[in-house]
Amino acid sequence: TIRYEAKTMERLKEIESEFNAKIGSCTYMCYDAVSLKEIKGVLDFSECTAFTSFFNNCEALEEFRVLPNSIKSSISIPSSPNLSAETIQSIVDGFATSETALTLTLHATAKAKVTEEQIAQLTSKNCSLA
Repeated sequence: TIRYEAKTMERLKEIESEFNAKIGSCTYMCYDAVSLKEIKGVLDFSECTAFTSFFNNCEALEEFRVLPNSIKSSISIPSSPNLSAETIQSIVDGFATSETALTLTLHATAKAKVTEEQIAQLTSKNCSLA
């Protein structure tokens, strides 16, 4: 379990897991982890119903992987300009097809890296890019 604690999160550079992490609560998990660059392992978001401030203030974040079709809610990664192309693809693949409209919000620099094919993939899953 990773819980928000401001002083700890400021120094956290990496989260490493030898297993795929099935995350039940996505609220404030990485909030204020300004030095976090990488989350190792695969994040299974299939049980998350909201991503409240999950990645807020993660300014150094570059790498993480998402289990395909496990994101069922809108997700915002507003403070991470350095997301890799592989991370962005993993997020896109992570969205499940939804009956309700979903939104992926990215930092403007990361958003500029999203390809037309990825936008089409998001659209086919009823997800928009913001």
